[in-house]
Amino acid sequence: MEADAAYSRVMRLDTLIRVVVAVDRDTCVRKLRRIRSIHFAQARDRNGERKQGRILSGSVLLQAGLDLTGQHADAGSTLERMQKLRDGTMLAFLALLPIRRRAFVGLELGRSVLLAAHSIEIALAPEMTKTGNTWTATVPDPLEGLLRHYLSESRPFLLRRGDEAHAMLWSADSGRPMGYSHMGRRICDLTERMTGIRVPAALLSGRCCHDVGTGIA
Repeated sequence: MEADAAYSRVMRLDTLIRVVVAVDRDTCVRKLRRIRSIHFAQARDRNGERKQGRILSGSVLLQAGLDLTGQHADAGSTLERMQKLRDGTMLAFLALLPIRRRAFVGLELGRSVLLAAHSIEIALAPEMTKTGNTWTATVPDPLEGLLRHYLSESRPFLLRRGDEAHAMLWSADSGRPMGYSHMGRRICDLTERMTGIRVPAALLSGRCCHDVGTGIA
């Protein structure tokens, strides 16, 4: 793993431990966990200087998303309310499921966003993840409620503003799928407006919100 980035080594060790335990639950993985802890400490130490001052805890990011969809959502025009619902849902998503921007922009209903009566699953194909492995997660509360609200109100409203029917999860104000560059600027603007810290989307997906998130793809 010498050629891998620090956090990539941690992720590979996490995968190895899960596989070993799945094969034989009685196997002692204490030494593997100790090795993983060493690599995690190294990764955390190397993560520092360029991100200094731009790290948000997941709880702060989640609260910013909840504020946008809650107490700030009633003011303004219908378009402004729908924008706030979408933007707040995006921030809450990145707080609880911090995936990389390319995968975040590429989320598609019926393919990577799977809706069921009582749950929502996120399923990323290997080409959408850094490791080249399939990644799945169940959307946790309160994000599930926000996503359903966005899908029933904000997304249909925004789609009607355009002339293109599409299955991409995130819709821009024009009704078109939100693009990679647009998403990056939007996340920067939102984090600065809601928290006072301008955080690029790459840092949000880079595990800066580790105290709330459930995993990174």
